[in-house]
Amino acid sequence: MLLRNLRIAGKYIHSHLVTHRPFILTHAVTGRCNCTCAICDTWRRPASPHEMGTAEILPMLDQAADAGFVAYVAFGGEPLLHEDITKILTHARRRGLYTILITNGYLLEEKSADLAACTDLTIVSLDDVGTAHDRLRGRENLFIRACAGISAMKQHKARVALNGVTSCFSPGAEQRLLSYAKEHGLKIAFDPMEPFPGINDDGVMAEADRRRVFSMLLGAKEQGAPILNSESFLKHQIAPVTYSCAQPRIFLRVAEDGIIHPFWCRKTDQILGDVKKQSIMEILDSPAWKAFDETASDCHQCMNSSTVESSLFYSAGFWASRRYLKFAADYAF
Repeated sequence: MLLRNLRIAGKYIHSHLVTHRPFILTHAVTGRCNCTCAICDTWRRPASPHEMGTAEILPMLDQAADAGFVAYVAFGGEPLLHEDITKILTHARRRGLYTILITNGYLLEEKSADLAACTDLTIVSLDDVGTAHDRLRGRENLFIRACAGISAMKQHKARVALNGVTSCFSPGAEQRLLSYAKEHGLKIAFDPMEPFPGINDDGVMAEADRRRVFSMLLGAKEQGAPILNSESFLKHQIAPVTYSCAQPRIFLRVAEDGIIHPFWCRKTDQILGDVKKQSIMEILDSPAWKAFDETASDCHQCMNSSTVESSLFYSAGFWASRRYLKFAADYAF
């Protein structure tokens, strides 16, 4: 394990200092979902008739490993709806990729034994507790089933963490989720809801409400609450700072049909490549990707944790980077 983690650290340093290429592969394994979340737009879109098959996904993972990627994040839709999800994660892990699964947990218990053997970290999405969570996600008994899945994964000695989305749809959920996390010995990350105009407008927090919620979370973290977010990210939600978006230098997002778009980018949504037609290295060396890198470097509009945390970490100087080591270790170990 130590040697594996040292190899991962070495690849990150090489990417940061030498190649300036992404090192985390994020992949929507399927666009299908078994929830109808108030916060989300995925389930509202027609399912792609051209989802990548396993025979296309595994070579993509090989390419990523050969290109120096260190991690593979499988999400969706709901990734556990993919019939070969354990085969995909197992292959990624065998290729040396740190494997992360993001799931709503509805199917987690029945697949827990297999998943525990092929994931380094499973992140279960919880936006509230009890039936309030079920209502938010449009799925009866989702919370109970997710909790059962979490327990099963822990029984199999798997690492599990939580992710909660903050919104106006469920006031006070952050405190309830913190209590649940503490009670069950889990770490949790919080993310402001991504606005999708015309879809989830009613859930967007006013700036004053966002500052209040994240001030509470920052205070709780300083008091030892098991919050994964870095202090820098929590402070950014309270008083946003100017940062240089490092998304193109950190992660590559592949959709279920193999198309590559920026991740929730507010400047551009142009197609950057297609892994069914191009190799990963061809995409990263393309004029489109280089133009995206230039466009993103002048932007700091996003508030989501994926972009903000990674960009603050990537651009931090030596002394600031030391503070992020604890943040990275909380996720990885």
